[in-house]
Amino acid sequence: MSAPPQHTGGRLALAAVLTALAAAGCSGGGGSAQSSPVSDTGTPTGGQPASAAACSAPPSGDIGASPTSGQDFSSSEPDASALALSDGERRSLTGGTVTKTGDSSSEDQSSFTGLNAAVLAPGGARLGLSGTTITSTGTGANAVFATGTGSLIQLQDVTITAGGSLAHAVMATAGAAVTGANLTMETTGERSSAVATDRGGGEITLANATARTSGERSALVYSTGQITACNLAGASGAAEAVVVEGANAAAVTASDLTGATAGARLYSSTPGGTGGGSFSMTGGTLTARSGDAVLIEGVSGQVNLSNQAQLQADAGILIHATQGAQGSANLSETTLTGAVGADAASSLDLSLTADSVIEGTLDNVGLTLDNTSSIRLDADSTATTVAGALVSGNRISNITGNGHTLTYDPSASGNSYLAGRSYDLQGGGTLQPAAETGEGG
Repeated sequence: MSAPPQHTGGRLALAAVLTALAAAGCSGGGGSAQSSPVSDTGTPTGGQPASAAACSAPPSGDIGASPTSGQDFSSSEPDASALALSDGERRSLTGGTVTKTGDSSSEDQSSFTGLNAAVLAPGGARLGLSGTTITSTGTGANAVFATGTGSLIQLQDVTITAGGSLAHAVMATAGAAVTGANLTMETTGERSSAVATDRGGGEITLANATARTSGERSALVYSTGQITACNLAGASGAAEAVVVEGANAAAVTASDLTGATAGARLYSSTPGGTGGGSFSMTGGTLTARSGDAVLIEGVSGQVNLSNQAQLQADAGILIHATQGAQGSANLSETTLTGAVGADAASSLDLSLTADSVIEGTLDNVGLTLDNTSSIRLDADSTATTVAGALVSGNRISNITGNGHTLTYDPSASGNSYLAGRSYDLQGGGTLQPAAETGEGG
């Protein structure tokens, strides 16, 4: 991305479309679909990326134009689009191809306004594409680009391939929106995330799609606005699966995503910026091949995991707050197996509800348990606070020690009910104040 954009929020003209799409199961919450496995190439190994029943196609919405079919569009001119609507134009197309070659003269304008995009809907324009194949090749040759408040592109059964640096598959800026269902997306260039927003934010809502990226710094999802995906499967070949920049959001439901580095990363591109966003995951699986499954880096980021969302980190930890981050993670009906923690300059507050479990190691976390949730340690661990421990006499029933020690900070106000004492844990082990060992929490 080229600059630290800002999200402008929703638009009344598009509210009906986005509300209906959310009701179809793509709001990032709810849904109980089981996910199919995904190969390292981002291709679902069992057909659909996840249960299609959980993610209905988006409604047709009000494009305001009768569809025409079989048209082909092409451009090889620099800075020119193959299919460009004028401000406020309405158009609906079925079938056909869109082919764009040639480089942009301005990387910034390609990222912000859609200069050189294959398909461009600016200034309140609305475009519907169904059964179309879109191919773009060139620097700044984004494939599908909507920009400006009230602008809308609706995609159905569309195949998108973008090659070249700064060439995304689907992009929205300046308050525009894109909705899509049954999409196949691939990008091959650097800084070419498959699904992205940029300056001024935007909203992208997808259902039943596959994505693959192979370039450096090319995530599957890069949000500087609001990106929501249901039943999305894919893998990035050289970057994270999901990136949330600044105070923005990404939410995935019943999706299987793999990052070559981290799984999801929350950060700010603004030097000294601490405003963080959110990443929400309902069901599905997020895998990190060479980093942390969820990395909160220097911002006050929030992570929400529900409905048995699964995190996997091949060479890192599951949730990690670093570089002065103030992170929070909320688990509902979810079991995580692995390490969760914060570095010495950061904090991470964990809240477990609705039968949630962490099986693994805790490092410098604030812990809150409801009376249905529990911790099962596999190594000595530390916590700043331990709220919600079920204490009976000298024993705690909702933390299983397996012979290990959980050390807490007796001076923290949230620990006053523990009275600075040590307690026996289920399965052996001890909850003990830091003063007994001289260790910090």
